[in-house]
Amino acid sequence: MFPKNQIKTYVIGSEFLNAKILESGNIQEIRSGINRINTYVSNNLEPSVANLFIRVDGKYSRMIGIDSPAKVIFTNDDINNYVVYKGSFEGVSYHIIFSIIENALLFDVRLSEAKGKIVEVFYGLDVSISNIYAISNNEAYVSQYIDHKAYLDDDGYTLCSRQNQGDSLYLETSTLSKNVSYDIDGFQFFGKDYKFTNLPVSLSKPKLDSEIYQYEFAYHAIQSEKVDLEEAKRIVFYSYYSDKHPEAISKPLYKDQVKELYKKVENRKYIFEEDKYSSLDLKISYLDYLNGKDLDEEEVKDLFPNRCLEERIDGILASFFLDNKAHVVLNYKEKYLERPSGNIIYSQNKFNDVTYDFENVMASTGYIFGLFNSQVVCGNTSFNKLLSNLRNPLNVQKISGQRIFIKTSDKYKLLCMPSVFIMGINYLKWIYKLEDDTLEIKSYVSYETSKVELEFKSLKGIKYDLIITNHLVMGEREHESLIHIEKEELVTKVLFDKDSMTYNKYPDLYFKIGINQEYELSDDRVFYVDNKSRDENLLTFSLNSNSFKLFIGSSFTDSKHLEFEKEITNYLAKAKKFVNGFNIEGVKELESLNYLVYWYYHDAMCHYLTPHGLEQYSGAAWGTRDVCQGPAELFLSMHKFGSAKNIILDVYKHQYIENGNFPQWFMFDKFYNIQDLSSHGDVIVWPAMLLAKYLEATDDFAILDEKVPYTSREGIKYTETYSIKDHLIKEIDTIEANFINGTKLSCYGGGDWDDTLQPANSDHKKEMVSGWTTCLTYEAFKKLSLSLSEVDSKLSIRLSKLASGIEEDYNKLVFKDGVPAGFIHFRNEGIEYILHPSDKASGIKYRLLPLTRGIISEMFDYDQAIRCAKIIDDNLMFPDGVRLMSDAVKYNGGIKTYFNRAETAANFGREIGLQYCHANVRYLEAMHKLGLSCHFYDGLKKINPIIVTDVVKNALPRQRNSYFSSSDGCFNTRYDAIANFNKLKTGEVGVKGGWRVYSSGPGIYLNALITNFLGIKEEAKQVIMDPLIPSYLGDFSLNYQINDKDVLIHYHLNQTKKKLLINGKEIKYKDATNHYRSGGFVFDKSLIKDSTVIDVYLENELINKEIKGCLDFFLGESGENGLTLDKIFATSKRYRCSTAGVGFELAAMVVAASRNLISQDEARK
Repeated sequence: MFPKNQIKTYVIGSEFLNAKILESGNIQEIRSGINRINTYVSNNLEPSVANLFIRVDGKYSRMIGIDSPAKVIFTNDDINNYVVYKGSFEGVSYHIIFSIIENALLFDVRLSEAKGKIVEVFYGLDVSISNIYAISNNEAYVSQYIDHKAYLDDDGYTLCSRQNQGDSLYLETSTLSKNVSYDIDGFQFFGKDYKFTNLPVSLSKPKLDSEIYQYEFAYHAIQSEKVDLEEAKRIVFYSYYSDKHPEAISKPLYKDQVKELYKKVENRKYIFEEDKYSSLDLKISYLDYLNGKDLDEEEVKDLFPNRCLEERIDGILASFFLDNKAHVVLNYKEKYLERPSGNIIYSQNKFNDVTYDFENVMASTGYIFGLFNSQVVCGNTSFNKLLSNLRNPLNVQKISGQRIFIKTSDKYKLLCMPSVFIMGINYLKWIYKLEDDTLEIKSYVSYETSKVELEFKSLKGIKYDLIITNHLVMGEREHESLIHIEKEELVTKVLFDKDSMTYNKYPDLYFKIGINQEYELSDDRVFYVDNKSRDENLLTFSLNSNSFKLFIGSSFTDSKHLEFEKEITNYLAKAKKFVNGFNIEGVKELESLNYLVYWYYHDAMCHYLTPHGLEQYSGAAWGTRDVCQGPAELFLSMHKFGSAKNIILDVYKHQYIENGNFPQWFMFDKFYNIQDLSSHGDVIVWPAMLLAKYLEATDDFAILDEKVPYTSREGIKYTETYSIKDHLIKEIDTIEANFINGTKLSCYGGGDWDDTLQPANSDHKKEMVSGWTTCLTYEAFKKLSLSLSEVDSKLSIRLSKLASGIEEDYNKLVFKDGVPAGFIHFRNEGIEYILHPSDKASGIKYRLLPLTRGIISEMFDYDQAIRCAKIIDDNLMFPDGVRLMSDAVKYNGGIKTYFNRAETAANFGREIGLQYCHANVRYLEAMHKLGLSCHFYDGLKKINPIIVTDVVKNALPRQRNSYFSSSDGCFNTRYDAIANFNKLKTGEVGVKGGWRVYSSGPGIYLNALITNFLGIKEEAKQVIMDPLIPSYLGDFSLNYQINDKDVLIHYHLNQTKKKLLINGKEIKYKDATNHYRSGGFVFDKSLIKDSTVIDVYLENELINKEIKGCLDFFLGESGENGLTLDKIFATSKRYRCSTAGVGFELAAMVVAASRNLISQDEARK
């Protein structure tokens, strides 16, 4: 059966542009050198995504390849080679001649006479026009950067698409006959219901949408006019490819050329002897599916009696949570989701605060529609891959990963959409309610060992013929490496080829799959009538059973099966220990946090241990910036100081000895030599920032003497070891060397945190300054200076002087007219302010990042901070959170002026859509600094996926147990977004969730929740409690651990006096330092014993001080008779974002009501 990696294909076209056709007639791929025109590489077992469809009398069928009535013949003539399809559907016979002439793909559809038949033909082509490596890394990302235009003339529509990244590849699609409508994205053509039906939704509509939708599944679909087959007719579709289109799309370019090219082939022979045609016959089809039946609410109650946090869509139950933190999704909800419900489960290999074992972490991804395991990896998530990953969110291709076929009514069917789908933090469960049975399928992992277990059970004990399919990769990409199979009794070994990258680094690593009963091992031959393999890398297990257990392990694990209840209980217990037993009681509104903590722990540890996500499935690396934030802040907030230290040591090992800088990202296992040698201007600051936070929390100054190597850029090898202090000094030297001449402001370099704003002009790297990076550098230097003051006064003084210089130059050069610029550009004629009220070129007045980081870093004085908070409130606050900029970046068809991605992405999502959840968490930190509890809590809720659709009224349904990296406005195009951007602010436009799981966001959110909202910060010798909780929430309690001791914390709000009790006794404390407001409590850590009860009494300054002060202010300023409503609200608005902000507003209401300027009811509202 194995090894194999080459599938037989027939090639048509030229070296410049060619297509590979499979034996089945499927179009495998269309290539031009290293670039691929289509997106998805096809196989022989399911229809190619690129296809033609015929519709007759309301019925429709594919016209070529698998699942079509067509046979195929491969032939040659004196012009070029081509392929001919011959088929018949609903009494209509047809031939299709597919040929490639120079730059043109031509599909010449010949319809035979069929009196009384009215026929329509649809052409569909998945579009990437990008290099094959970019596509296989992430199809959705590639699609986001394709600019689409549609033009209408007398013959119908012409679709034009330009790839805005890379070489500006171009594709133009239309007909030489008449057409009437189009789709431009696969979500339009196939629709969300395709996950249930396998039927493209557009084929059931009279016409295609004929609307540009810039999303993540670029797809050219053209519908012909209706043709009456009173006589034979011809319909010709074409796609014209150009490998260079530097300008933006302005009109169709190539139809006349295509007409001339078509003349060369329009009379070529297309009728051949019947015996020369062939077809590939399947006995089992991926399109024959079995879905679970819907559950009614009574059945749900019986299965899940203890539900909480229910979600209803249009009044119908859609999802809820269970006591064990699991999230339950009913299949009904999936009809509303573009992003399918799914989860990554992974082992942690006995992870603790001292040791870790990245190289043997096993992970698997499962999805609701019967993808039971996919992207199964051991260690490196790119190279150590057993099973393939899902490449299309609508399940259009079903060969990926591990699936199960079940034989019912003498026919094998693929298990697809279940009745209900359950996601636990280490398990997935599918329940299929059938006509006369119920199936339960579980996939789960162990906390301790590198193993995934799959269980299948018929609750009625019915035995079924089953086929388990496993689409193997054994490398980075499908069909790149040879695969070797060995079977020993009930265990099948899957081995890497000796020429593979993985074998080179891990020669002892292999995978093994074991089943607890006899099975027949085979490959893809089980699908074909002739029982011959077509060399698809498909490993199949056939068995007859009513239940089985299957494990996937590695060469480093035993061959024992796991036990579900044991592993679930153990994993949850370990998670509970990590989150310090977090549990809030007393306020129903806070209930979701008890669940969110576990799920964000899950996502944050995934980011750390096995870097990849649901949409961003390629990874396997740490971003220097990212790992110094998400995982590191998670560990510091949860008091896992050893793990934070490990990150510091690992990151400094990757510092370059030649220039003191760090890679943008790096792999951290035996593939450590794979890294990005360049980096953005802020990246070098983050290791110093993390070191500063670590020293602040631990007083572990011995870390400065620990030795780790540098990395040499020559050959990417480790050097001899040097102390962390030596590394730090080199880092500071490099930062100082990259100051703009005559200033203490770092040059922009390759960008800053917002990846979309990478400079388009390389000269700008040395001429621009980021208003955010500068604040970050100031903060890192200031923190380090304070931490080092007693152990290294010389270095401390140096850092202090640098911080003072940065602050001085920032206020002199960056902070203009009371507003920090997003960027400044040092030009010969003077400083240009970018993303600032004086910026006339972009028209964008405000950028969030310098506004929040200036407050967090305490670079701003009090008045500056208040003004900046007000700017955010007035200009950047939207119903779903704060946005990165006050307006959308201009878009001109992908042409760059200042910034790379911001001006080239055609999709208005992720960072381009401007609501990035990571930045929202940093906004929360700024609000904590200022003491704005309502602002903080409001923001905390808006990026909580469990309650977001309850809190944000224009939020569309999305998965509730998963971190979303962004909140994306539902705009079809960038132009639509720019024209209607204000509708996001009014809530007239819906918002949907962006990419999931893989982000530093979950870690920093938990840090904000623990250290800012609940105010718990554990340091080496002391505990700081500085909570920021809105008084209207009411009193509540928190079960938690401090100093590894169980504590019960009672939060008492609206108190007349601030005080702290431990075990009922009031204790003395120091005030926590805060630049802008009075701080919380600081007390000795030794006071925390087992089962300690802490009572935190929070004084309500609003009631006890501020309202009286505000009333005095208003009355004193205006006197008895001079007060007007306008004056009250003008004044209150001016102070709205101060610590006394709400007090001013409330006082304004009180005074206005007392003077009868507004009614009492209005004041209460």
